[in-house]
Amino acid sequence: MPAAAHMIRTIGNHVFHLATQDSSYVIEIAGGVVPTLRYWGRRLDADPSGDAVGVAGAGPDGRRLAELNVDAPYRINAGKRLQRLQLEGLRLEYGVQGSGDFRRPALHALDAEAFPIPQLVYRSHRVLSGKPELAGLPSARTAAGEATLELELADEVSGLRVVLSYTPHESQNIIARHVRVENDGEQPLVLDRVMSASVGFAPGALDTVTLTGAWAGERHVTRAPLATGVFATESTRGTSSHIANPFLALAERNAYEAHGDVYAAVLVYSGNFLAEVDASLPQSPRLNIGINPFEFRWRLDPGEAFTSPEALLAYSGDGLSGMSRCFHSVIAECIVPEHWTRRERPVVLNSWEAQYFEVGEEAFLELADSAAKVGVEYVVLDDGWFGTRNGDDSSLGDWQENPWKLPTGIDGLAHEVHARGLGFGLWVEPEMISPVSELYNAHPDWCLHIPGRERGAEAPLGRNQLVLDLSREEVQEWMIGTFSELFARAGLDYVKWDMNRYLAPVASPALSAERRGEVAHRYVLGLYRVLSVLRGRFPDVLFESCAGGGGRFDAGMLAFMPQTWTSDNTDAVSRLFIQYGTSFVFPPVTMGAHVSAVPNHQVGRSTPLATRGAVAMSASFGYEADLREWSDADRDEVRRQIEFYRRFRTLIQFGRFTRLESPFEGNRAAWMFTDEGARQVLLFVSRIRGEVSAAEPPVRLRELAAGGLYEVSLAYGDASPSGEDGSAPADDYGMYRAAELENHGFPVRLPVGDYVSRVYNLHRVD
Repeated sequence: MPAAAHMIRTIGNHVFHLATQDSSYVIEIAGGVVPTLRYWGRRLDADPSGDAVGVAGAGPDGRRLAELNVDAPYRINAGKRLQRLQLEGLRLEYGVQGSGDFRRPALHALDAEAFPIPQLVYRSHRVLSGKPELAGLPSARTAAGEATLELELADEVSGLRVVLSYTPHESQNIIARHVRVENDGEQPLVLDRVMSASVGFAPGALDTVTLTGAWAGERHVTRAPLATGVFATESTRGTSSHIANPFLALAERNAYEAHGDVYAAVLVYSGNFLAEVDASLPQSPRLNIGINPFEFRWRLDPGEAFTSPEALLAYSGDGLSGMSRCFHSVIAECIVPEHWTRRERPVVLNSWEAQYFEVGEEAFLELADSAAKVGVEYVVLDDGWFGTRNGDDSSLGDWQENPWKLPTGIDGLAHEVHARGLGFGLWVEPEMISPVSELYNAHPDWCLHIPGRERGAEAPLGRNQLVLDLSREEVQEWMIGTFSELFARAGLDYVKWDMNRYLAPVASPALSAERRGEVAHRYVLGLYRVLSVLRGRFPDVLFESCAGGGGRFDAGMLAFMPQTWTSDNTDAVSRLFIQYGTSFVFPPVTMGAHVSAVPNHQVGRSTPLATRGAVAMSASFGYEADLREWSDADRDEVRRQIEFYRRFRTLIQFGRFTRLESPFEGNRAAWMFTDEGARQVLLFVSRIRGEVSAAEPPVRLRELAAGGLYEVSLAYGDASPSGEDGSAPADDYGMYRAAELENHGFPVRLPVGDYVSRVYNLHRVD
């Protein structure tokens, strides 16, 4: 029995209890042939025999099955091999179509004659120490003593074998699931739908919670009642996209931030995804999450296997904040590269909004000098440094520095930056190719394209560029070699890896006709291979993922790059919404957030520098501006911001993050960072619009130390009085008991005006 036997218990050989610190997931093999979900919720206690209270009792052929298998009109009897079960009434763990289950299936496979494979029968199970690697795919790392349950299902006629994998991550309260599909037969099979996880639910009033948006407005929180029918959030764009995020939660109708039951799934994947709830039968809704069947068709020859991406399942009995803690923990501790799990992220200045394509060595070093004087730690040279790149119409693929712009070369520039005591970073867009480039002239077939149709500059373009075909091994090898040489030569400390268009057309002549439906997934596998090699060669480099901002903010990319540029929209008010929504799944340390100039380059709004600082300091912090043009007073304020951030960086990047007030629901946003034991707390409060004669309501805090006494002071922000008589200085707050701060709230006393923010320091003194 593995060391983590307390996390995976087998009861009567047909019931499996998967336990985390706070949750239980119980699977029953109904009739001895079909895995079903018996329970998912708060952790069940266990008696000395190891049977979970509320689970032990009826065997797979007893009363429990009779309760589930209720005879109903128009239900289909599944036949002898499936014990004549009526599958539509069961909470199946991995359903297929063809034996009477008409809900959206987890798997759809065709045999050599193009007939659907209608049945999967339980064959065996095993418990393994740790977790087997997912072929070519990232997954959450296991801790010592953790284990994996594998359930083997099979169809003897076709030779199809399906292995369902479950790994409880105990301290993160996550059940990680994936599927391995194998062809043990003698004829090829075709897969056109392979979900990573499928979960059945009991009847009840549920809301869907998703993260939706657009370029420069990513991951806004969308909540709606689950209605009869099929609900889906998805991407068909080749990436996880700005439009949607590979996340879906089902929340009880009365579940909010701090209370209520929430069931959620996140896919560790960076391509087309589908997260759906089939509630066509309201009494038995089903959640599926996995690769989007759109443009997916996988040929499985005899002896071959296909592995799905990993899905992370989280149950919270403590509302949406509890759900987020599960995902924050597993992403920060088990997904982000291990080398970076506890390494502080530097304060960065990026040159894009300061210089755009007008790159020059002298000007960049002047920018670096101005950054060093205020305390910036890394400077990053963005687009425009290579080939003949003076706009977005050329040179992607020609990754040699422009000698007119960088006369001492990229290595000479790096030397000068390092001599100033700064880290040096570089922007690249490796997955793209310009029709106007030496690389395209040499290899016009290396882009995604359809033979015989428009090519090069005549093809459908996005940002004047095409997409390199990463399903091709020779393209992967070119990319690995080119960027290994560049990164080593420049001695880089930081890489901003961008991707500024979606995949279209999704076509590769390098694959045979029967494999053309594999292009989109093979692209992602090729990208992961490239990133895995580069990550291994440059473990100390801080990679930041970017895709037109937040167009590929997902756990798959974070497995190689420990942070993501949250959005191209750097406006502080817009970022309140974007960062708030992003925090539903992703910890603040993974969010790149910068202070930019005003009026803002994206929305034209002017916000106070203190507000821009407070919002950006709630994540991995930096600047996106030409500090040379700022006033002495503004540069002094930048210096204060950086001093503040360095002082509290560990708490912000690795403390517990808690949402308090939603900008989607009111005129303020508030959140807090708490250390272990809640001895140190930072409270961030931002008001969007000033209002006449409106009393500022207190902010109710949560998760403080019970009975604790806190000394409160203004840590950052405008210290001017907020009352009309100016009698009370805004930073004189005194002592508060935890109960008062949680039940009554904290009187924030924000200054008069629009777009104001303050940060408060709460220090426990007893």
